[in-house]
Amino acid sequence: MDSKFNVSLEAAKLLKEKGYDRECVAYYQHERFHPYSINIFGLKTYNKNDAPPYMEQYSAPTKDEAVDWLESKGMCIIVFRRTIDNKVEWRYVIHGHTEIISGFQTRLEAKDAAIIKACKLLENGN
Repeated sequence: MDSKFNVSLEAAKLLKEKGYDRECVAYYQHERFHPYSINIFGLKTYNKNDAPPYMEQYSAPTKDEAVDWLESKGMCIIVFRRTIDNKVEWRYVIHGHTEIISGFQTRLEAKDAAIIKACKLLENGN
């Protein structure tokens, strides 16, 4: 599993703060990315956000899983590419909440930034 498809640690912390409660395979623990949750029976998915605070664990969903969850909370994220004078950049907009934010080098970078911004706009427990 490649961590570039999962949310950043900053996004994972914000998702936990905002109530993200879906099961994930990947997680962060003590600021280190772990691509798999494994027990003696094999691969395991569960909500790492339920861990006690001293364990410093955060579920690390894929960016698409996070976008889907945010959409269920009313945050519609759109990431798109724009080319001007042969220069490609990526942008995002959160429908009804922000202006178009641009200047990202990759789609995944723009998507993670959009997730962070949407979490900051989301009311706790919404």
